[in-house]
Amino acid sequence: MRKTIALTLLIGSRLAVAQDPTQILKDNYTLDFDNDFVRVIRVRYRPHEKLPTHDHPKTPTVYVYLTDAGPVRFKHMGPKPFELERRAVRSGGIRLSPGFVETHEVENVSDTTSEFLRVELKKVPLRQASLKGRFQPSAAPQKAKVEFDDANLRIIRIVCGVHEKCQSLASLRPAMEIALSPATVRAGTSLKDTSEISLKAGQVRWIEPHRASVLENIGAAPASLLRIEFKARPRT
Repeated sequence: MRKTIALTLLIGSRLAVAQDPTQILKDNYTLDFDNDFVRVIRVRYRPHEKLPTHDHPKTPTVYVYLTDAGPVRFKHMGPKPFELERRAVRSGGIRLSPGFVETHEVENVSDTTSEFLRVELKKVPLRQASLKGRFQPSAAPQKAKVEFDDANLRIIRIVCGVHEKCQSLASLRPAMEIALSPATVRAGTSLKDTSEISLKAGQVRWIEPHRASVLENIGAAPASLLRIEFKARPRT
């Protein structure tokens, strides 16, 4: 009887600890954007920082790295606990995940801060075989490069040179653009309807379907963005 009570208390204690990180680890996980299609969480692991057990939803996810960063160790809980170490990442890189249960502890084992976005895809079916891979920024960037395209998503990397107008991109589907670096642009849905915007790395701009995205870089450095177009129907 005592063993049963102790086991129940232990399980209850773990469940109490493992919660939404935007609620219990607010210095590390910040909700940046949320609608019917996506939830975007900004993540920050400081040098040699250790985070206690927390949960992430079982959702297909696009990881968008905003800084060059060293390795990070994840200790996953569950019936079959395991550890893995995320290798060093580059600013502007992305990684796709088909969606897994994530209850883990985190340790940044490097001397650099790791900052990135978790773009949680609410309407993409779980465990899509095609939703995987890592994509790095090119040494010779193109103005618009399709990084990934399947039945659910189309991901385009956009680079605007200094004082250049980006290609006008229109989609029949809803889309989201993420600034990969700080930039000052004129943005809007037509050449005659733009306004000046100062973008921060990781800043999100939502674009409704049937609307174009027009960008003109008016800053002193190239403007780099990631555009995600959503094709998937709601999960059942």
